[in-house]
Amino acid sequence: MIFERGIFFDTKWRDLGDFHWVLALMKNKVPMAVCVLIPVIVAGSMDLSVIANQQTGFFWNWYVFNDPFTFCAFWTYFTCATASCKRA
Repeated sequence: MIFERGIFFDTKWRDLGDFHWVLALMKNKVPMAVCVLIPVIVAGSMDLSVIANQQTGFFWNWYVFNDPFTFCAFWTYFTCATASCKRA
């Protein structure tokens, strides 16, 4: 991935635009990636069928309601995903 989007534009604001783009990328994507790892750590497996089978039954078996940490991770992921779609 090339972080210098304005490499072909020779303006004095190019670096500021690049800095803004990198910060926007880090602000939305890095927390989303961390929040995706939470169910993998809780399940102990990266296999999606194992993760789904461990959550069968009623809604209190879902990882979202296991503990406050997974609940907070879910809402952080939801907020970042909504913000990255620019619909917040």
